[in-house]
Amino acid sequence: MELNEMEKRLIFQTEGYGKSDVTYELRMCLPYMPDPIKRKTAAKLMRKLDATPEKDCLALIQDIRKNYRIPAERTF
Repeated sequence: MELNEMEKRLIFQTEGYGKSDVTYELRMCLPYMPDPIKRKTAAKLMRKLDATPEKDCLALIQDIRKNYRIPAERTF
């Protein structure tokens, strides 16, 4: 499954380690996300995770937890 930067960040920022944990947390946070782009991305991510087998989701989530780093913002 191919994820964009914002989707990886959303998974990284959740506390769950399994498919159901992450999708549950995203569903609970979705109505409170002020940014409509982030809200749309979270909804798309939930659909992607729901369509992916549990074993693959677990591997993806663990990989993001282990290797993903939030990019530093540039200030000039």
